[in-house]
Amino acid sequence: MDDNEAAITNNCSYSLRKRKRPVIVEPVEYDDDDGSDLDSFRVEDEAKAWDMFYSDRRQSDEPFSGVNAKEAVSMIYSAIRRIRSPPLVDSRDFIMEVGHGKHPLIWDLQRAFKNFGSYTGVEFSGDSILEAINLRARTHESEEASDLADNVEFLRATSINYFNSDGSCNAEVIIPADRYTPRLTAGSVTLVLAKSTLDYITCRLTGSVSTLNWDENPRISPAVVEMFDSFSTALGKVSESRPKAIIFVEPGDFIKFRDHIATIARVIYDATFRRNSPAKWLRLTHVRRNKTYKAAIYTLEKTNQAYESYQEMRDDIRQLTARIYELSGAQDDDWLLPTTVPPRWNTHNHGDFEQLSAI
Repeated sequence: MDDNEAAITNNCSYSLRKRKRPVIVEPVEYDDDDGSDLDSFRVEDEAKAWDMFYSDRRQSDEPFSGVNAKEAVSMIYSAIRRIRSPPLVDSRDFIMEVGHGKHPLIWDLQRAFKNFGSYTGVEFSGDSILEAINLRARTHESEEASDLADNVEFLRATSINYFNSDGSCNAEVIIPADRYTPRLTAGSVTLVLAKSTLDYITCRLTGSVSTLNWDENPRISPAVVEMFDSFSTALGKVSESRPKAIIFVEPGDFIKFRDHIATIARVIYDATFRRNSPAKWLRLTHVRRNKTYKAAIYTLEKTNQAYESYQEMRDDIRQLTARIYELSGAQDDDWLLPTTVPPRWNTHNHGDFEQLSAI
């Protein structure tokens, strides 16, 4: 472990999850109720809100988490090194960055890796990349600082599901301005990168993060699972020689860490045991915290094997995270994840689905 990477240590002297008698949930038939008809997420509303936010320099010139693009790419470099042998990134790689806002990683990725096949940035806000270029021009002396190579495109997402049934991308091309068909297609991506995206999600999952009793924890919003389904679909088939992965750079706050882990687990559970959707092929394989940058990084690899039970998934995640955080002894066994499946995770009732709160 690098000097800058340290275990996430909790010194809290209280339990953040109330101890409850485990509730055993019998296996259920899947695909019976995926909640897809819940109108809980409107891309048009997201685009309008973020366009307004990114046009306000006072609010959006600084990155959300305090981690700048250079620092994020440094952490991403370290994460890729844990799953791949050199060359870490080369001309075979198609990088997709989601939720880049006014601080896309593209320029620092070009500096760090120099040679990769393609880059696509995907945002709900069509104005974000234009504002990002303006910001870079204002903050860098060189006129070429904001230049973009020919292998770079930026898209405005028109749906949470990025891909049509034929594998083509349904997003709108913003850059380059003279192209109308996205280069991005289902299965074309090798690395999905995101900064503060888990935080963006969990901050809006108010129904779960405020719940101390796992028995009351709602079924995760279908919109969140569909986001991860799009990421998994973008990655396509597994490559044994060249692992494909989603890498999240997030704030390193300990409580946020718990919420991020729970969100990942809930997504994979729902995709695997309820929806039978593409996100079931994702597995959390690495988690690290960087003390210097006050950030955490989560790596989810694309695999060929789905979990066979909730207990298998829970044990896998607990074993992984046991290496990077210490419990003070005051936490219950279900502090990070419930010991058994919460009943509402298997709900048929639309009222038990969690909704993403409005921006």
